[in-house]
Amino acid sequence: ASVEGQDAPNVAWWGDQQKHDDVYAMFMAKVKECGLEDWVDVHRNRSDGVVIPQGIGVCVVDGNHGPQSFIDTTRFAPSIRLGGGCVLDDIGWSGGNVGRAAEWLKSNGFMELHALGTGAVFQRIQ
Repeated sequence: ASVEGQDAPNVAWWGDQQKHDDVYAMFMAKVKECGLEDWVDVHRNRSDGVVIPQGIGVCVVDGNHGPQSFIDTTRFAPSIRLGGGCVLDDIGWSGGNVGRAAEWLKSNGFMELHALGTGAVFQRIQ
C-alpha cells in the first residue's frame, strides 16, 4: 500500500517488504524501550480499513505520500481532540499531496507549531 501511486525510485526503495518489517521492528522496540505499550495502539492494516477512534491525542501521517496522505489526514484529523496534534512527514514530497494535507490542516482548525525534519507538527486549536 505504501508504494501505490509513487514514482519508480520510491517504488523500488519501498517495494521491499523487508524494509517495512525492519522499520516496524525498530518502532516496536522503541515503544517497548520507552514503556509505551499501554499508550500506543498499532494497526498493521491499510489506513482505509482502520476504524477511527474518537479523541485522538497524537496522529502521525507517514504512510503512502501519494494521494492517500491527503485522504488519511482529512479522514483522521477531525477526530483529534482539541489541543491534540497531527504530525506530517515529508511535506515537500513529490506530487504535492502531503503539502496539500498540511494546507488542509491549517485551514481546518490546526496551527503549525514547528518544523520537524522534513515534516511539521500541527496542533488542533479549534
